[in-house]
Amino acid sequence: MNNNQINNEKGITAQTARILKTTIDYTLYQNPIEKFAEKSAINNRISDSIDKEEEEWCDLVDFLAEGAKQGIHHAASAAREQRAKAEQEALAREIAKRIEQGEPKTSQIGM
Repeated sequence: MNNNQINNEKGITAQTARILKTTIDYTLYQNPIEKFAEKSAINNRISDSIDKEEEEWCDLVDFLAEGAKQGIHHAASAAREQRAKAEQEALAREIAKRIEQGEPKTSQIGM
């Protein structure tokens, strides 16, 4: 390793840490907390304390953003399921109403 990768044999530079952490970002099988933990372990190897703190804050922001993104996707999915369920219930009520009124079964309900 050259001087850009090792700083006085005390640890790695922030630049090297970012390169190592990029591989973690592209790991699909890990959840955000696992990725955050691995990035924290890499940050602990950064020799410059200011760079280390900056990287820790950046990773925390990334972690919180990923959590918010997943929360939004979950909420949207739940809303779609709830809307579909409501539409099915409305259609079932419409069918029941028409059956009670004695309409023929071959009528085109909801069209």
